[in-house]
Amino acid sequence: SFSLNKTNDGYIVSNYSGNNNEIIIPASFEYLPVKGIKAYTFNNKPITKVNLPNTIEYIGDNAFSNTNISSIDIPSSVVEIGDAAFYNCINLKSVTLHKTLREVGDDAFYNTTLIYTDKDDISDWNSNAFDDNLTYIHKGLNLSNIVKKDNLECYIDETVSILNYTGDSKIVEIPDIIDNKKVTVIENAAFFGNKTIEEIKISN
Repeated sequence: SFSLNKTNDGYIVSNYSGNNNEIIIPASFEYLPVKGIKAYTFNNKPITKVNLPNTIEYIGDNAFSNTNISSIDIPSSVVEIGDAAFYNCINLKSVTLHKTLREVGDDAFYNTTLIYTDKDDISDWNSNAFDDNLTYIHKGLNLSNIVKKDNLECYIDETVSILNYTGDSKIVEIPDIIDNKKVTVIENAAFFGNKTIEEIKISN
Protein backbone atom coordinates (compact mmCIF):
# COMPACT_ATOMS: atom_id res chain seq x y z
CA SER A 1 0.00 0.00 0.00
CA PHE A 2 3.06 2.26 -0.13
CA SER A 3 5.97 2.50 -2.54
CA LEU A 4 9.66 1.95 -1.80
CA ASN A 5 11.86 4.12 -3.99
CA LYS A 6 15.51 3.16 -4.40
CA THR A 7 18.28 5.65 -3.62
CA ASN A 8 22.03 5.22 -3.79
CA ASP A 9 22.27 3.27 -0.53
CA GLY A 10 18.74 2.26 0.43
CA TYR A 11 15.01 2.85 0.01
CA ILE A 12 12.55 5.64 0.82
CA VAL A 13 8.89 5.10 1.72
CA SER A 14 6.44 7.12 -0.43
CA ASN A 15 2.99 7.24 -2.05
CA TYR A 16 0.84 5.56 0.59
CA SER A 17 -2.59 4.75 -0.83
CA GLY A 18 -4.10 2.41 1.75
CA ASN A 19 -6.57 2.92 4.58
CA ASN A 20 -5.05 0.80 7.37
CA ASN A 21 -5.01 2.13 10.93
CA GLU A 22 -1.62 0.63 11.76
CA ILE A 23 1.46 0.98 9.56
CA ILE A 24 4.60 -1.13 9.87
CA ILE A 25 7.63 0.15 7.96
CA PRO A 26 10.10 -2.61 7.04
CA ALA A 27 13.75 -2.32 8.05
CA SER A 28 15.00 -3.47 4.68
CA PHE A 29 13.99 -4.30 1.13
CA GLU A 30 16.01 -6.34 -1.33
CA TYR A 31 18.90 -6.45 1.16
CA LEU A 32 19.12 -2.66 1.49
CA PRO A 33 17.93 -0.57 4.46
CA VAL A 34 14.77 1.54 4.43
CA LYS A 35 16.20 4.94 5.37
CA GLY A 36 13.52 7.60 5.06
CA ILE A 37 9.89 8.68 4.81
CA LYS A 38 9.21 10.98 1.86
CA ALA A 39 7.33 14.27 2.30
CA TYR A 40 3.51 13.95 2.48
CA THR A 41 3.62 10.14 2.33
CA PHE A 42 0.98 9.61 5.03
CA ASN A 43 -0.50 13.11 5.17
CA ASN A 44 -4.25 13.11 5.86
CA LYS A 45 -4.48 9.29 6.01
CA PRO A 46 -6.59 7.44 8.64
CA ILE A 47 -3.62 5.95 10.50
CA THR A 48 -3.44 5.73 14.29
CA LYS A 49 -0.16 3.91 14.92
CA VAL A 50 3.19 3.65 13.13
CA ASN A 51 6.11 1.31 13.77
CA LEU A 52 9.42 2.66 12.48
CA PRO A 53 12.55 0.48 12.19
CA ASN A 54 15.91 1.63 13.57
CA THR A 55 17.18 2.10 10.02
CA ILE A 56 15.10 5.25 9.42
CA GLU A 57 17.31 8.37 9.32
CA TYR A 58 14.88 11.09 8.27
CA ILE A 59 11.17 11.87 8.24
CA GLY A 60 10.15 14.28 5.48
CA ASP A 61 8.01 17.42 5.53
CA ASN A 62 4.34 16.73 6.43
CA ALA A 63 5.08 13.01 6.36
CA PHE A 64 2.45 12.26 9.04
CA SER A 65 0.57 15.56 9.26
CA ASN A 66 -3.21 15.59 9.71
CA THR A 67 -3.37 11.94 10.84
CA ASN A 68 -4.90 10.30 13.91
CA ILE A 69 -1.60 8.97 15.25
CA SER A 70 -1.76 8.58 19.02
CA SER A 71 1.65 6.96 19.53
CA ILE A 72 4.88 6.58 17.61
CA ASP A 73 8.34 5.39 18.62
CA ILE A 74 10.89 7.55 16.82
CA PRO A 75 14.12 5.51 16.87
CA SER A 76 17.53 6.93 17.77
CA SER A 77 18.61 6.41 14.15
CA VAL A 78 16.50 9.43 13.09
CA VAL A 79 18.70 12.53 12.68
CA GLU A 80 16.30 14.79 10.77
CA ILE A 81 12.56 15.52 11.06
CA GLY A 82 11.10 17.85 8.41
CA ASP A 83 8.75 20.82 8.58
CA ALA A 84 5.26 20.02 9.91
CA ALA A 85 6.10 16.30 9.94
CA PHE A 86 3.52 15.67 12.68
CA TYR A 87 1.53 18.87 12.34
CA ASN A 88 -2.11 18.73 13.45
CA CYS A 89 -1.79 15.21 14.88
CA ILE A 90 -4.22 16.18 17.62
CA ASN A 91 -4.19 12.72 19.27
CA LEU A 92 -0.40 12.63 19.59
CA LYS A 93 0.13 13.98 23.09
CA SER A 94 3.64 12.69 23.90
CA VAL A 95 6.73 11.90 21.81
CA THR A 96 10.19 10.64 22.73
CA LEU A 97 13.10 12.28 20.89
CA HIS A 98 16.68 11.06 21.19
CA LYS A 99 19.76 13.24 21.57
CA THR A 100 20.99 11.85 18.25
CA LEU A 101 18.34 14.00 16.52
CA ARG A 102 20.11 16.95 14.85
CA GLU A 103 17.45 18.84 12.86
CA VAL A 104 13.79 19.49 13.64
CA GLY A 105 11.73 21.46 11.10
CA ASP A 106 9.27 24.28 11.71
CA ASP A 107 5.97 23.15 13.27
CA ALA A 108 7.15 19.53 13.31
CA PHE A 109 5.38 18.89 16.64
CA TYR A 110 3.20 21.96 16.84
CA ASN A 111 0.20 20.19 18.40
CA THR A 112 2.14 17.84 20.69
CA THR A 113 1.93 18.59 24.43
CA LEU A 114 4.80 16.53 25.88
CA ILE A 115 8.31 15.85 24.59
CA TYR A 116 10.61 13.42 26.40
CA THR A 117 14.31 13.49 25.55
CA ASP A 118 17.65 12.28 26.88
CA LYS A 119 19.22 15.48 25.55
CA ASP A 120 20.25 17.90 28.31
CA ASP A 121 20.59 21.03 26.18
CA ILE A 122 18.08 21.49 23.34
CA SER A 123 19.18 25.01 22.39
CA ASP A 124 20.43 23.74 19.03
CA TRP A 125 17.00 22.34 18.17
CA ASN A 126 14.68 24.58 16.19
CA SER A 127 12.38 26.20 18.76
CA ASN A 128 9.80 26.78 16.01
CA ALA A 129 9.25 23.03 15.92
CA PHE A 130 7.13 23.31 19.06
CA ASP A 131 4.30 25.53 20.27
CA ASP A 132 5.72 27.56 23.16
CA ASN A 133 2.24 27.94 24.64
CA LEU A 134 1.45 24.22 24.49
CA THR A 135 4.54 22.03 24.53
CA TYR A 136 6.31 21.01 27.74
CA ILE A 137 9.74 19.40 27.25
CA HIS A 138 11.21 16.98 29.79
CA LYS A 139 15.00 17.05 29.24
CA GLY A 140 17.88 14.86 30.34
CA LEU A 141 15.84 11.73 30.97
CA ASN A 142 17.04 8.16 31.02
CA LEU A 143 14.56 7.07 28.37
CA SER A 144 14.60 3.44 29.48
CA ASN A 145 13.01 4.61 32.77
CA ILE A 146 9.79 5.66 31.02
CA VAL A 147 7.14 2.95 31.40
CA LYS A 148 3.39 2.73 30.92
CA LYS A 149 1.24 1.49 33.80
CA ASP A 150 -2.57 1.40 33.50
CA ASN A 151 -2.79 4.35 31.08
CA LEU A 152 -0.18 6.32 33.03
CA GLU A 153 3.16 7.16 31.44
CA CYS A 154 5.59 7.14 34.35
CA TYR A 155 9.24 7.93 34.98
CA ILE A 156 10.60 5.44 37.49
CA ASP A 157 13.85 6.17 39.28
CA GLU A 158 14.27 6.35 43.06
CA THR A 159 10.64 7.46 43.10
CA VAL A 160 7.87 7.66 40.47
CA SER A 161 6.79 10.72 38.50
CA ILE A 162 3.53 10.72 36.53
CA LEU A 163 4.27 12.16 33.08
CA ASN A 164 1.08 11.63 31.15
CA TYR A 165 -2.37 10.04 31.25
CA THR A 166 -3.35 8.24 28.06
CA GLY A 167 -6.77 6.84 28.93
CA ASP A 168 -10.32 8.11 28.52
CA SER A 169 -11.88 7.32 31.91
CA LYS A 170 -13.98 9.88 33.75
CA ILE A 171 -12.37 8.94 37.07
CA VAL A 172 -8.58 8.53 37.31
CA GLU A 173 -6.91 7.01 40.35
CA ILE A 174 -3.26 7.82 41.06
CA PRO A 175 -1.77 4.99 43.13
CA ASP A 176 0.60 5.55 46.04
CA ILE A 177 3.03 2.86 44.83
CA ILE A 178 4.06 1.76 41.32
CA ASP A 179 6.59 -1.06 40.87
CA ASN A 180 7.41 -0.88 44.56
CA LYS A 181 8.38 2.81 44.26
CA LYS A 182 6.52 5.70 45.85
CA VAL A 183 4.67 8.11 43.55
CA THR A 184 5.90 11.60 44.53
CA VAL A 185 5.31 13.89 41.53
CA ILE A 186 2.62 14.64 38.96
CA GLU A 187 4.51 16.48 36.23
CA ASN A 188 3.40 19.57 34.33
CA ALA A 189 0.83 18.95 31.58
CA ALA A 190 0.21 15.33 32.63
CA PHE A 191 -3.54 15.82 32.16
CA PHE A 192 -3.45 18.82 29.84
CA GLY A 193 -6.09 18.78 27.11
CA ASN A 194 -7.96 15.76 28.48
CA LYS A 195 -11.68 16.47 28.17
CA THR A 196 -13.08 13.24 29.63
CA ILE A 197 -11.70 13.36 33.17
CA GLU A 198 -14.18 14.49 35.81
CA GLU A 199 -12.35 13.40 38.95
CA ILE A 200 -8.78 12.55 39.95
CA LYS A 201 -8.25 10.47 43.08
CA ILE A 202 -4.81 10.60 44.68
CA SER A 203 -3.89 7.90 47.20
CA ASN A 204 -2.59 8.95 50.61
